[in-house]
Amino acid sequence: MKHLNITLLFTAAMLFMAAMLSCSSSNEPDAPPVESPTRSVLVYMAANNNLSYYARVDLEEMKEGAKDISGGHLLVYYHRSNQDPRLIEITPDGEEKTLKTYDTSESSVSIARMRQVVADARSIDANGKLGLVFWSHGTGWLNDDGVIDEDASQSPAASPLSFGVDEENGVKRKMKITSLRRALEGSTYDFIYFDCCHMATVEVAYELRRLTPQIAPCPTELGLEGMPYQKNLKHFFSATPDLAAAAKNSFDFYETQGTVGCCISVINTSGLDRLAELSRQAIQSGAVPDSYRAVPYFRTSIMSAGIYDMKHYFSALIRSTDASRLSDWLTAYSKVVTKSYTTPRVYGLDASDFSGLGCNILDPLNTPEKYGYDETSWYRDVVAR
Repeated sequence: MKHLNITLLFTAAMLFMAAMLSCSSSNEPDAPPVESPTRSVLVYMAANNNLSYYARVDLEEMKEGAKDISGGHLLVYYHRSNQDPRLIEITPDGEEKTLKTYDTSESSVSIARMRQVVADARSIDANGKLGLVFWSHGTGWLNDDGVIDEDASQSPAASPLSFGVDEENGVKRKMKITSLRRALEGSTYDFIYFDCCHMATVEVAYELRRLTPQIAPCPTELGLEGMPYQKNLKHFFSATPDLAAAAKNSFDFYETQGTVGCCISVINTSGLDRLAELSRQAIQSGAVPDSYRAVPYFRTSIMSAGIYDMKHYFSALIRSTDASRLSDWLTAYSKVVTKSYTTPRVYGLDASDFSGLGCNILDPLNTPEKYGYDETSWYRDVVAR
């Protein structure tokens, strides 16, 4: 009988403790679910031009690289020659899924079309972040033949910076970088990677400095193959986008290939205002000697002026008047150009003095009005002050 009472008491005690634990846990608020950070990456392929074939090649590379990403969406605005533009998603298993088809009433390099595509991309994951890859031709800040201001009636002073080519019935339309900025304004982006030529100029970076913390561009021409998407996608989707690793992969591809070469950089936009301030002081007080020879990032068969190595030029400019200021300028420059990779030669150009970021240089033959340089923000804020 005593044994039975002890057993009953023990059982009652256990039931009481279980009830108390149940009441206690029911009074505690549910812990919020732990969510992994997500990011969409939009590759904006303005390929309705003579690069159309390579757009298909790069899309296949994306399908291969998609298996290395998770927690986000790989989106591609895909406009090749003789095709309607589409917004597609490439799934982790390499499937190509069309999300939306656009009509051709708007050019792929119009402000309206880009705004719509970016809005559509954001709607896929409204809580996520967005990184951008721009794929097409590029001419840096230069207003080359055929550049059309997509919004001239509303903004006649828009600067003549150029990205992309959209060709229809022999007519080429291009997008100024100021138009690109305006298309993207109202939000910020985790990164911008330019998979095109000549976009690593201080004029371009300065125009986009409020939109993104980091940009990866090339100051020179870039090979037709572009970047190796199958290797780079995972770096775009990492918790912190690793543009240095992506740039290094692109450099390694061209270094191994051993033909045209490559120069590519990573730009930290937060340092551009300080660099602008010191550059303005240097321009106001300095003048390079007549014997100075600038380092071009372009072949004369492609363009005649406009993109020279910035570090090489400003080092000579500052030494001409006050060498003590050079250390401050170089420090500011190193905080902007955080990584730079170059092969010994790029498209036949001697790259021994390439530092990864270009700028325009004015002289009696290369006036502010030439190619519309006087309309750029860098000219207005830095050069003309």
